[in-house]
Amino acid sequence: MRYALLLACAALLAACSSTDAPELPRFLRGDSAGTAAGGAQPAAESAAAQQVADGLFARAKGLENPAERANLYGDIADDHPGHPRAAEARYLEGRSYYEAGDWDACIEALKQYMTDSPVNPHLGQVEEMIYRSGLQYLQQDRGVLDIFSDDGTGLEALRFVPVVFPAGKYADDSILYLARHFRDEGELQRASLYYKELLQRYPDSEWSFEARRELGGTYAKRDVGEVYHAGFVDRDPREAVNSEDPKAAAHAGPVRSSLEMALTEYDKYLERIARDPGRRQEYAQRVREVEAEKARVRAQLAAKDERVAAWYAGQGDARAAEVYRRSAARWRGATNTSVLPNVKPPVVALPSATDAVPAPRVPVPAIPSPAVASPTVPTPAMPTPAMPTPTMPTPLPARPPQPTTVPRPPTSIPTPSVRVAPPQPPPPSSLPTVRVPSVRAPTAPAGVRVPPPPPPPAWPASR
Repeated sequence: MRYALLLACAALLAACSSTDAPELPRFLRGDSAGTAAGGAQPAAESAAAQQVADGLFARAKGLENPAERANLYGDIADDHPGHPRAAEARYLEGRSYYEAGDWDACIEALKQYMTDSPVNPHLGQVEEMIYRSGLQYLQQDRGVLDIFSDDGTGLEALRFVPVVFPAGKYADDSILYLARHFRDEGELQRASLYYKELLQRYPDSEWSFEARRELGGTYAKRDVGEVYHAGFVDRDPREAVNSEDPKAAAHAGPVRSSLEMALTEYDKYLERIARDPGRRQEYAQRVREVEAEKARVRAQLAAKDERVAAWYAGQGDARAAEVYRRSAARWRGATNTSVLPNVKPPVVALPSATDAVPAPRVPVPAIPSPAVASPTVPTPAMPTPAMPTPTMPTPLPARPPQPTTVPRPPTSIPTPSVRVAPPQPPPPSSLPTVRVPSVRAPTAPAGVRVPPPPPPPAWPASR
């Protein structure tokens, strides 16, 4: 009886499921129907994709051509990112491109591998392959296509190494190669920044000795000749400055002489070698080269100062010429400049305004000062004009004697209501006042009549 009932229920369910009612879309189905159908299908797809990826792995391992292997590994990493071995496929893709010599594709694949799996068991191998691929990319001969390509990919690979692997084996090697690359390309400012970055980040590196020596040589190359005393902004590589903005670059650091900066780096190199006895024998040849280069740079600085001293001497400024003369003597190794012989630079006369050829110097006779008589040349007498000598007027007599007593004002004012202004002093005369003492007129003897004195002559009219 129980089995009969179960069979009837099964038949009823089969009849209900075979009805012609339309099936609802998935987003309108209930939880029970949708979950059952949708939960089983992704599992089936994952299993199928895994089987395809496993087949590609097995096929790639059997290929001898590394370029073909790289393509299959790339398909696995691109088309099956959810596969458990997708990251390994990306690593094997970069390694296969490295074996094939496709440096550009190798760099891109390994950089993507480090982005997807920054923590992986292949850090050392990835660092070395990216570093060597960058070197090979920069050193390869691209033939005619070289004019249409650039070094961007190789340079980016070498910059990638010290950023992603700062404590790796090839971080300082990458920075040194970047510095040498820009030095050889003539970009001395960028080269000096990479040299300084290596010395700041890896001061104990084996390449720090060569970086210090080559930095001095880079500074010396920035000199522009004897005529100019070149000065440059000594920038810090840790500061981000837009090199295309001249104002920002000009204020990024102090302006220093390129030759003096070269001498500073050479001195540091020699001091460090002297402190390490084990390096003296190893770098003996380098030390001799640095000392010779140092002497050449000092001679360049001395020649610049002597040229400036000659110019000041030509201008008649002996003090400024002496300053630069002593500076040139110091650059040449003199210690006591107070007893140095005088440097006699060639004096070049300035050209005249009308003639490009310098005019010879003509001695100009000295004009004696009218106030001071020359002891050797007598002052010529003024010629007398050919006209009758005018009769000189009689000298002006002295002022008549002034009374010795000054009349006092009356003690009583007749009209109290009227205020009398005090007497004003006489206006100043244009002639100097001569004080003449009072002279008593002589007394004539009795019976003799003395004529009165003649009237004073009229004052000459002022001109």
